[in-house]
Amino acid sequence: MPTSVPEDSLAIVFADISGSTSLYERLGDAVARHRIGVCLEQLTGVVIANQGRVVKTNGDDMLCVFQDTTSATLAACAMQESLVEGSDATEPMLVALSVRIG
Repeated sequence: MPTSVPEDSLAIVFADISGSTSLYERLGDAVARHRIGVCLEQLTGVVIANQGRVVKTNGDDMLCVFQDTTSATLAACAMQESLVEGSDATEPMLVALSVRIG
């Protein structure tokens, strides 16, 4: 007998910007904080575009919820893609950022 998913269940996604400690060391507090803030704003846009909601951000990470696993998975993939597309190797101060997602 298949089990049903409760109507009030959610898919939870946790995303963490990788290498933020070295980013602070290389660029300094103000620039690194700005870069991480921009990155979190970008990721928030991806979450919203995939019918998700950011529950909380803390430093360089974010906790998000989605109504289903499909939306959560699509958002996680889009988050990764958005950082690759948004990187600019021609600008030396723009250190490429990546994100770990679970």
